[in-house]
Amino acid sequence: MRINPQAAVYAGFCLLGPIGALTPVPGLPSSFRFYYALLPIGIVVFACRGINRKVFTDFLIMMPVVVYMVISAGILYAYHDVSGLSNDDNPIVRVGLFTSMLLFALALGSYLWRNEPRSAESVIAERVLGLRLVLLGYVITLAAGYVFFVGYYLGVLSVEFIDKFQVLTQFGYGLLRFSPGSYPNEYGIVSSFMLSIWTVLIMQRIPLKQARSKLSLPMALLGPLYILTLAALFLTTTRAAYVAYVAALAYLVLRGGTAATKLKRVSIAAVAALVLGIGAQSYYDVLGLIEQGIRAFSDPNASAASRFVAWRYAWLQFCDSPLVGTGFGSQHGIHNTYLQFFFELGVLGSVLIGIAGLLLLGRYAQRPRMSGDQDSPDLSVLRVAKNLALLHVLWFAMSNHNLNHFLTWLCVLLMYMSAPPVSSSETSLVPAPLSGPLA
Repeated sequence: MRINPQAAVYAGFCLLGPIGALTPVPGLPSSFRFYYALLPIGIVVFACRGINRKVFTDFLIMMPVVVYMVISAGILYAYHDVSGLSNDDNPIVRVGLFTSMLLFALALGSYLWRNEPRSAESVIAERVLGLRLVLLGYVITLAAGYVFFVGYYLGVLSVEFIDKFQVLTQFGYGLLRFSPGSYPNEYGIVSSFMLSIWTVLIMQRIPLKQARSKLSLPMALLGPLYILTLAALFLTTTRAAYVAYVAALAYLVLRGGTAATKLKRVSIAAVAALVLGIGAQSYYDVLGLIEQGIRAFSDPNASAASRFVAWRYAWLQFCDSPLVGTGFGSQHGIHNTYLQFFFELGVLGSVLIGIAGLLLLGRYAQRPRMSGDQDSPDLSVLRVAKNLALLHVLWFAMSNHNLNHFLTWLCVLLMYMSAPPVSSSETSLVPAPLSGPLA
């Protein structure tokens, strides 16, 4: 049986991405995610078949930013003492991982947007398969997380054992924070995104069922997945993730439909939230946890206050070299991706990122729609998933460092998964170096 290597890499990335560090590799740091091993393989495999010209143009737009980051990290590494830094904090490792993720995401996007003669149904089916594998990967971590959580409180599993399968094991508000294969804040935002996807599938259950979609799941399965994911989100004790799901729910409730439809959705969401809140409060002091989280903003010993101190310290360093910044990888601990970019890359780097972002946004907005795509509930779910991923990534970047997180690059991938195929003249291939001259 012939195996398609591009399809295998695509499936492997979607499945292993949410699993993260749940499959540890001996000898490597705990932050190493197993899917990192697919990045160089995927870049070679996808590049060998050629790169779609539209995606290659996206890469050219990003090239000045990548070159600037590499130079910035190189100067930081060469002229500053980095001997005491771990591999995770090394600027060369960080810029190398970012570059690999970018090249991989663009190459994979080119594969999904290829111009082979296929029906719209087969194109969408392949993309839906990727989202299904992402959901499956998350469900695997969810099951492992409950084994860890219950095992710990039953005295069967130790923190030392659980720590082998997580990037970071922490306690918060008297609870073992839920983070299988990840660290609590990252797992919290991923859980919020996944909870949003379960919500979409519940809301779209009838259209998906009528279309015989591979995303159609029975309520007997969706209901438990929703409850278990909601509980996992709560157990991460990640405040930013709580806010993200509330924002995502507001988006889902208010998007599309008549005023009466929106009012009906709001009523259902309010009743469901009330029932779930009362049920959870009977087992744990949910209101007390929320109150503690709000008070933490004014607590000088809490994480929020420490981040304000870190931002001020980074600002003082930035003031010494505002044009080029403090060097890529020098401020990764300030827990704000926007400020991190600005302080590390300076005014010049920030302008380059802004220009690249505007050009890519303009190109994406101009891409045509697939004929008849309005009748496809699958494509509708992919587009909503893309918007939800973007909401979560942009919000989480305010209070964390998510440049190299799987969800960030899944968001990029969803941009291509939710975009319609275009004509073969627009997606002709830029061949690999050994496959002949450019057409």
